[in-house]
Amino acid sequence: MLDQLNLKPIVIHSVEEVCNFNQGNCLATFDTMIVDSLPAAQKLRGIKQLRYIPIVLLAPNTRTRGPDNPSFIDLPEERRRLLALPSALAHLLIPILVNKPVPTCCEGSM
Repeated sequence: MLDQLNLKPIVIHSVEEVCNFNQGNCLATFDTMIVDSLPAAQKLRGIKQLRYIPIVLLAPNTRTRGPDNPSFIDLPEERRRLLALPSALAHLLIPILVNKPVPTCCEGSM
């Protein structure tokens, strides 16, 4: 799905792998990070070089099922397809990528 948005995904399974990934200078290798848990986001915020990179938290819904909170399977088929469309992810990522701040150490270096 990210490929359809012309984004190059790099899958990393632990915070330690991020630390070992070649960051080079202060210019970030990552435009944004998508994580699946709050503890992972908190650990990433603790890494100085990654502090200014936006994080998107995609997490499963832990609320109990009911009329106000249907499960994915309970949704009508057209709604399930909508949730899996690249445009749904794009609507989430575009504001983050457009408003990404540039750290002061990197200003004027482009």
